[in-house]
Amino acid sequence: MDLQTQQMAPISSGSLVEAEETTTHRTLGARATQIFRMIALAFVAFQLYTSAAGPYTAIIQRAIHLSFILVMVFLLYPVTKRKHSKSIPVYDIILAGMGVVVGLYIVTQYPAMVAREGELIGIEVWLGGLTVLLVLEAVRRTLGNGIVLITISFLLYAYFGRYIPGILGHRGFTVSDISAQMFLYNFGIFGIPLGVSATVISSFVIFGALLSESGTGKLFVDVVYGVVGRARGGSAKAAVMSSALFGMVSGSAVANVVVSGTFTIPLMKRSGYKPVYAAAVEAVASTGGQLMPPVMGATAFIMAEMTGIPYPKIALAAALPAILYYIAVIAAVDIEALKRGIKGLPASQLPRPIEAIKWGGPLFIPLPLLVYLFAQGYSPTKVAFQTTIALFVMSLLRKDTRIKLRKLMNVAESAAKGMLGIGAVTATAGIIIGVIGLTGVGLSLTGALLKVSGGNLAILLVLTMIASIILGLGLPTSASYILLAVLGAPALVEAGIDPLVAHLFIFYYGTISVITPPVATAAYAAGGIATANPDTVGWLAMRIGLVAFIVPYMFVYGPSLVLMGTPVQVSMAMLSATIGCIFLAFATEGFILRDLYWYERILCFGASLLLLHPRPASDLPGIALVMALVVIQWRQRKMENKRQPEVFGK
Repeated sequence: MDLQTQQMAPISSGSLVEAEETTTHRTLGARATQIFRMIALAFVAFQLYTSAAGPYTAIIQRAIHLSFILVMVFLLYPVTKRKHSKSIPVYDIILAGMGVVVGLYIVTQYPAMVAREGELIGIEVWLGGLTVLLVLEAVRRTLGNGIVLITISFLLYAYFGRYIPGILGHRGFTVSDISAQMFLYNFGIFGIPLGVSATVISSFVIFGALLSESGTGKLFVDVVYGVVGRARGGSAKAAVMSSALFGMVSGSAVANVVVSGTFTIPLMKRSGYKPVYAAAVEAVASTGGQLMPPVMGATAFIMAEMTGIPYPKIALAAALPAILYYIAVIAAVDIEALKRGIKGLPASQLPRPIEAIKWGGPLFIPLPLLVYLFAQGYSPTKVAFQTTIALFVMSLLRKDTRIKLRKLMNVAESAAKGMLGIGAVTATAGIIIGVIGLTGVGLSLTGALLKVSGGNLAILLVLTMIASIILGLGLPTSASYILLAVLGAPALVEAGIDPLVAHLFIFYYGTISVITPPVATAAYAAGGIATANPDTVGWLAMRIGLVAFIVPYMFVYGPSLVLMGTPVQVSMAMLSATIGCIFLAFATEGFILRDLYWYERILCFGASLLLLHPRPASDLPGIALVMALVVIQWRQRKMENKRQPEVFGK
């Protein structure tokens, strides 16, 4: 039986991003749809060409990319949620035209701009202001007001800084100064975040759209459910694993919930999990996809650009903590199934993995190819391009997976839609970075954090964690990371933490803000599907995903979890941390062989912390606590069995 085609609509990168966006796009008429599709096809062709031949000069590549994004946003998204007419208003056509003007000016005037050595003339100052307004409106339409309000706050800070006393004050800048800064491609809108969007992220979004249209997403689900569906709590375990697979290549935790949760949550409910628990599991599993290489919500590529650390090193370092995250989640759902007597799914309701692999086996080939190319040192853009071509070729081997003209147009449209929110938010992040560079507030905040912490690393980590969660509330993963990378990570690096570890630390807390109340967007999405109270889902998701709040401290104090150590050190740290994750699940679920007393839960939690701490000195007491707990559980269960009266005749 084909579970996905029976229960869930096809997955596309376009739907992934749309699920996260707070506004709905227009339902275009036939002619407007054809125009949009042609623009989308031109956009994808441009991105694929520059992936293969190499990008243009940085600012030209980014300007053309942004022009495509602005044009498509203003054609597809109405000015408010209520305006859903099929026709495109004249003012949106004008705004789209302005987006084209910005790109054309940079492409045609770039040699003159270089000759002036960065000095802008009057029209460019005006164009800088216009571009800021266009970008803010584009990100408002696609992702809502949250990121817009934050960006406007930074712009106001740049202007009114002269009136702010203390360490955060500065001399203040004129509107012309701010506008010029935004138009300098190294520091403003056309800076690193948009550059990553214009090269790496767009390439992987196209790859993701092709994965969907070729049926590879369906294949993932069928194989996972066929392998683990019959195990105890199989519906939840399969939900966790399939959400992890989707999350590895998609760009949004909320979107993962909406796409896969419409199938996995009802199945978990029918298996015996409570609605609120099923929703929480899906929210946690989908969020973890942002932490799992290779794509990591596209943030790994941005991190590589902002830190100068090679992407393969970042991906490898992130792998073990992400695996620990999923070990803890799988353990939690298994213990919940044991508590409630939830069995696996009947074989008759599950697909057969062998048949699924026979049907679409060649579609798996691009994934190991992707890993191999990264291992060989190819750039992310080249890897994405070559795996996209490989997947296209593999899809031609079967009639029902073959990418014909109609499917090719679907791929282009899905990829283009998938890039709209990402392109807009990375351009907006450039505005924030431009303000930080102009005002020097990043250095001021670093000094403030170090001063408040008094040089105590533990206090600094807690302050950074709180700031990361707050700043990440309601923001997409990439935007959250960019904001934290320039405001939070420098203080950690200044305190002596390795740059890679520091950036992974803030990345974790920015990511898990989507399951952290009060603005737990992934939990809210899952709660809506499960018809469960979203606040309750958020708190339960936070409990199930508690490991994500602990592991970053572990790799700060013991970097062997991010592969900074000998093979023996890494192996021992992973082994003890795995046992620690399992006992953390025992503590959060309150069950081992029976329900735990309150003091046993405390002992479980203490044992998990000792084992998660990647140092031999903490492993021995942790193992001692584990053994004591198992002995106590076994003896008490044996005594309880003896007390039960015999029932004759059975």
